[in-house]
Amino acid sequence: MCLRRITLRDADLTLDLVPEHHLLRDGFHEAEGEHRWTAGIARLPASVMDLFAGQLDIEIAVWPSQVRYTETPARELRNAEDCPQGPAALRLAG
Repeated sequence: MCLRRITLRDADLTLDLVPEHHLLRDGFHEAEGEHRWTAGIARLPASVMDLFAGQLDIEIAVWPSQVRYTETPARELRNAEDCPQGPAALRLAG
C-alpha cells in the first residue's frame, strides 16, 4: 500500500505520521518524498500507540498508484496451504 499519511486520533490527541516519520520502520520501505510503501504487513510502533490511553481512530490516507499485483483466485488454489495470505484467508474467501 502506498501511504500519504496515518492519522491517529482520540478525544485528547491527534497525531499525524507523515511518510518521512522516523518511527515508521517495521514493515515500511524508505520514504519516497510525499509517500511511503508498506512491505505487506506494516506495524505502528508501540511508542506511538502508548500515547493513547483508550479507544482511538486510525485514518489512513493512501497515495494513488498504478502498480497492480496479480493474485491467484482462491477457487484456483488446490488447498488452503497454497493461499499466499494463509489458510484462514482462503476459508474467508472461499
